[in-house]
Amino acid sequence: MSVELATAFVNLQSSTRGLGKQITKEFGPLQPAASKAGDEASEGFSERFKGGLKKSMAVVGAVGGAIAAKGFLDATSKEAGSDLLAARIGLSPEESARIGKIAGGLYGNAYGEDLGQVNDAIDGIKSNIGDLGKFSNAELTDMGAKALDLSKIMDEDVGRVTRGVGQLMRNGLAKDGTEAFDLITAASQKLPKEMRGELLDTIEEYSADISSLGITGPQAMGALSASVKAGARNTDLAADALRELSIRGIDGTKATAAGFTALGLDADVMAQKLAAGGPSAQKATSEIIQALSGMSDPIAQEAAGVALFGTRYEELGPKAIAALDPATAGLTDYEGAAKKAGDTLNDNTASSVEGFKRKASEMASNLAAKAIPHLEKLGRGFAGLPGPAQAAIAGLGGLAVAAGPISNTVDGVKNLATHAKSLGSSMASAGTKMGSAASKATTLATNLGRTAASGAKSAIVGIGNAAK
Repeated sequence: MSVELATAFVNLQSSTRGLGKQITKEFGPLQPAASKAGDEASEGFSERFKGGLKKSMAVVGAVGGAIAAKGFLDATSKEAGSDLLAARIGLSPEESARIGKIAGGLYGNAYGEDLGQVNDAIDGIKSNIGDLGKFSNAELTDMGAKALDLSKIMDEDVGRVTRGVGQLMRNGLAKDGTEAFDLITAASQKLPKEMRGELLDTIEEYSADISSLGITGPQAMGALSASVKAGARNTDLAADALRELSIRGIDGTKATAAGFTALGLDADVMAQKLAAGGPSAQKATSEIIQALSGMSDPIAQEAAGVALFGTRYEELGPKAIAALDPATAGLTDYEGAAKKAGDTLNDNTASSVEGFKRKASEMASNLAAKAIPHLEKLGRGFAGLPGPAQAAIAGLGGLAVAAGPISNTVDGVKNLATHAKSLGSSMASAGTKMGSAASKATTLATNLGRTAASGAKSAIVGIGNAAK
């Protein structure tokens, strides 16, 4: 019996002799990554908190433990989310890596409810606004932030927000994404809460009709909000009145001609102006609305209104129709509206705490992502040990010791939570401490080979002595 155990030990010692070096090789590269991640997590933290720093410190300690525990799970879910986005919109590996960093940056700065919503925003930009390759990292980050902010402000799905932006751009109502976000933000702020979501539906359905009348984006958004203020039941009804005019104004029917005649306008001339689109149609639209508003006989006014705007005139009434005049209803204060609204939305301690929590979680996730391939290699290394060595380790309980890389790595990540608690008293050293914690994990892992061999040897010798 003693001879068999001694033989098993010799095999085990020989098989595990290089394991310590293998662990050092696998985990050594994590040291600089851990230190860098710690530095990034603490960078700019004091500036973000400013006056709210003291109030936030109690939260940081509680957050630390959760961050560490989630690290490995977050690493795998983040990779899966990035792969799903890449598959949905056909990204190359290089572009997927670029977009992944942008999405991670947005999420780390407290944008979106979760990383999935951030990916949805990127998906919406690609599907509704333009090919991602056309935009720089800064442009994509800016559009993603505005889409997520506006989604939260309007309490609407981020995909609907990007569709609205895309519709304004495609129909010439906005020259770019920045102007489109500004127009939607400014217009929604002028509407009652229950109508803000309807604005996106209106933009999606009626942008082409409004554009055909030569009405610009600022004029359109101003006209819709002004019509609601003047009594329109909703923006959809107001936009539908403009659609009716774009159809009836050029249909050449007797009813339409009678309507123009009642306004003192030439039907053929007005039809040509409306059909031409652009400034000509815009001017004709304004002429028609102003002439209609100037009629003193309410019965004749309604007859002419129905002839040109259909039953929408009856539903809206003269005041709401008059408010649609592009010459007087344009937005003048929309530039920068989306950024201003986003700054207001995120200028609070809660957003700062959430941002730091996510950055720390991202740090743990990145470290875990770097560790996973090394753990897989160690697992394959153990699987490659000779059968007698594996059996001896398992029989002596050495298998638990051989699982040390995972245990020590997890302990190292847990140490990140311990060091995270010290952030409340010494923010300046946060990065160093987190890096140190990861370094300790690496040191522990480096001793695995010696621990496995030494523990197994002691156990075998003890059993061998007992068997004598």
